[in-house]
Amino acid sequence: MAKKKPSRENRMIRVPAAIPQAGPKATLLNLPDDSGAGFWPEDLIPRHRALFMMGAAFILAVLVFGAASLGGFTALKISLASLLEVSAPEQVYASNFDIAYVLFAIVLVALAGSVHPGLGIGLIVLARSWTDGYTFPLDNIYFTWSICLLGAIWLVGVIKKKERIHFPVPAYLFSGLLLVMAVTLPFAYQYYNTYSLFWLWVGYGFLFLLTLNTMRNTTVSGVLLTIFMIAMAAQAVFSILHFEYLLPYLRQVVQDPAVLRQYFKTDVMSADMARRFMVNRAFGTMLFPNALAAYLLLGLPFLLAMVVPYGKRCQEAFKVSAVKAEPAAASERIGMIGVASVLGFAVVLGVHFVAYFPKSYVYQGAMSTLPIYLRTVPLAVISLAGGCVTGLLVLYLLMRWGFHKWWLAMRFAGCVLIALVVLYACWITYSRGAFLALLMAMAWAVFLYAAHPRRLPGRLAKISPRGVALVAVLALLAVGFVWALAGLSAPAAGWADETSEAAQSPGRSGEGSGPQVHQEGISLSMQELADPASFRLRLGYWQVALRMALDNWRTGVGMGNFAIAYPRYQHIGAGDVREAHNGFLQFFSETGLAGGMLFAAFWGFLGIWGAWRIVREESKNEKLVLLGMYTGLVAFCLHAFLDINFSHPSLMMYAMVFCGLFYARAMMPVSSDAVPDEDISPGNHVSRRGISGIAAFFFLVLLVATVCGSARIYVQHLALNRMRFLNLSCEDELDRHLKAGHFFFNELSHYALQRDQGKKAKALPRIPLSMARLILDDLETLGKGCTFYKPIPETRGQFARLEKSVPIPNNALVVVQKAWMMRRAAGESALEWVRELERQDRWFPHSPELAMHLAKWYEFYVQAFVTPAYAERRPEWIRKFMDWSEIMLRRNPMHADMRLIRANALVWKLLEAPEGDEEVLWAQAKQEFEEMLRLSPIFPRHKLAYAGVLERMTAYFEETAQNEQATVCREKADLLQQEAKEQQEQRNATGLYPRE
Repeated sequence: MAKKKPSRENRMIRVPAAIPQAGPKATLLNLPDDSGAGFWPEDLIPRHRALFMMGAAFILAVLVFGAASLGGFTALKISLASLLEVSAPEQVYASNFDIAYVLFAIVLVALAGSVHPGLGIGLIVLARSWTDGYTFPLDNIYFTWSICLLGAIWLVGVIKKKERIHFPVPAYLFSGLLLVMAVTLPFAYQYYNTYSLFWLWVGYGFLFLLTLNTMRNTTVSGVLLTIFMIAMAAQAVFSILHFEYLLPYLRQVVQDPAVLRQYFKTDVMSADMARRFMVNRAFGTMLFPNALAAYLLLGLPFLLAMVVPYGKRCQEAFKVSAVKAEPAAASERIGMIGVASVLGFAVVLGVHFVAYFPKSYVYQGAMSTLPIYLRTVPLAVISLAGGCVTGLLVLYLLMRWGFHKWWLAMRFAGCVLIALVVLYACWITYSRGAFLALLMAMAWAVFLYAAHPRRLPGRLAKISPRGVALVAVLALLAVGFVWALAGLSAPAAGWADETSEAAQSPGRSGEGSGPQVHQEGISLSMQELADPASFRLRLGYWQVALRMALDNWRTGVGMGNFAIAYPRYQHIGAGDVREAHNGFLQFFSETGLAGGMLFAAFWGFLGIWGAWRIVREESKNEKLVLLGMYTGLVAFCLHAFLDINFSHPSLMMYAMVFCGLFYARAMMPVSSDAVPDEDISPGNHVSRRGISGIAAFFFLVLLVATVCGSARIYVQHLALNRMRFLNLSCEDELDRHLKAGHFFFNELSHYALQRDQGKKAKALPRIPLSMARLILDDLETLGKGCTFYKPIPETRGQFARLEKSVPIPNNALVVVQKAWMMRRAAGESALEWVRELERQDRWFPHSPELAMHLAKWYEFYVQAFVTPAYAERRPEWIRKFMDWSEIMLRRNPMHADMRLIRANALVWKLLEAPEGDEEVLWAQAKQEFEEMLRLSPIFPRHKLAYAGVLERMTAYFEETAQNEQATVCREKADLLQQEAKEQQEQRNATGLYPRE
């Protein structure tokens, strides 16, 4: 029996809210008339339930932030701290707004997702770029949990309604990638990094699948596209203001070594880093100019593509009826007044928002130098005047044109304005890679738009898009197989020894160890934009990444471990970087051949199948819609060949949402009479309802596993971060405790020994009270051996002594009078912190950072407390010092610094606490030092560290009459020192590295 041919009306693709549609069907943001009939999409829950959700969200906001302002969450934080076995749980992070933001955001996503999962995705899109998931990777857990929550809501609906789950070829490819990540996880260079990122990538996969399945209604997908463009416009506006006003201020802040450690993992600014800060380039909240450019690349082609149909739709609407609209009904007039009021109020807020930047970062609140238009009263008058004028103008146009025409005109004007703002923001990033990617993608888009299946050769037009994509994937696999064969024959070692030629690589010579960054910055000239120096730097990174990929082609080094493995393959001339600046090449390095091929196939399928789908589309409007999204994704992928797009959590989430939107829309039937019965879906999907139910249950289990798996790391960091819920990282807290321990154990000892020997110290030891209380929280104990000073107001660096009866402020300064007493008290008190670290390590016993800090704390104890009073406890401290140094190395065996710490621990035990095993200890220490040099062949400091130990061992062997061993150590030390000197000269000549 012949299949019934679908009617033209059923085969046409419906147009979403962000797309013009000339037909009787209504969309959420494109009303067919002024009555508002058909306003509510069918895919959403009933309107009264949605209004209830909105009311619940408002009430929740009032309750949550009201409680936070009153300190209502402090008790909850203390209870959580006690539950997680945090020592001194009453000393949790003081602010309540961090937990309020987290609770409100997650519940708001759930409420929006219950209306429609697409609205929950929209909230993630709005919030994603404002959270720094690159510097604070654990903050990404909140987004992963939000995605899991939305996925659970969707899957429950699938099971209840017995719906189908669409699972095309790209979903299979991404699932295969996740499977490869899971299988290779035990072989990662550092398990901790890869485990953390694995759950994030599971979240990416769910986000893609969720968007793909829930955005198949054109109205809802149009709403999400509109939200995407609004989020991009907000980031573009902020980036412009940031570029004009905030960037000069940041150049002052970045001089602080603590800021460099937090954001760039270094204490010294290199010449290249200094130049990057000096150059006037916009980066907004994305941390890097190229990352901002990559974000804007996703949406800019879509905005440009929509200008033409928006303009035509607006022109057609005004041509149909040039007469004045009928008088509005009372309810409509109320709505018009509401719209005008909201827009007027938005202008008032916008004026104050823009004025905030010059007031805070240029004039820094100084009323004497503040221009009159930025002062409080004139600024209020200007903003109110602007708001009133805007509101009245909007109201006039609404009354004259009606809602429908007004919306069409505003949509067209808004699209043009946003496109111009985004284009300018992209320009001031001065990202040459982004410009090149955009031009190439736009050129390809022009070809696809002009192409037509009927104009192509007959046989070519009949080729199945799935067949073309399959051939492309097989071709990629063939290339990978050849690469693997080449890798088998490539040398596994010796890459980093090829330094003679690389040392001649072009570069600017450095001037001193700490290049200065000036507030005014420098602007790029056309000559500098044409300078290929940065490309040559990238070539160095790519050479190292390629060597890494070839040497680890089976399993890779593990996700997130590129920076750890990089020094092993680095040559002089290749700068110090954390990323390969080529996302695809880095993927091969981190996931091996299988993972790299699957990832490349995922994007390659998009490029080939998407192009074929666009060529076969005959509706001009629909073709522009698909082409705009497709071009943004192609530009994003092209830019990824030059930068870190796939390593940046915000960029990857945006890319997965946009990719899911494109597939959801492109999988709808082609609006053409030429191929009425053709299935253009990119692969099979789960079609049987029974199978869909099983798949939904499996995905629910995986969602629960994702939440539980990521929670292990989250709980550990939350406890060590003293219940601070935002900017979640325990590194700062661990470092602060370690600095306080260094003060009490080392600095006080040094001062006391000098004093006991009759040497005059420059000043009494001093430490901020907030730091001292990390070790000694008891003010009474501190008061027995210390004096407290308070800051003198409006006098920087000056303090006045506090009387004993005066309350001690938190910003007081502690000056130690009785050094030995305070050191003994700190030694007993700090043991509680050490025990807490051991307790928190049990939550997820894979953190090398935590193990390293435990080793350092026990090193403090074995070196500082050597008197007979501690004779009973010293053996345990020595044992734990050695155990934790070994655990630390086991958790991060490919890091040269971990090898150095372990080797020093072995040498210390040999020299200070031998047990008749000196020969074995020295053999183990030498093995660790040699492995350290193999893992970091171009770092002079490691050679010098080894040479220093060899000199100590020379003295030891001479004292023990082992002259032959002493001679060997002396010769080896001299050789290492000479090599380090030559290597340092080569490094200095490149101008790429900080001087050591």
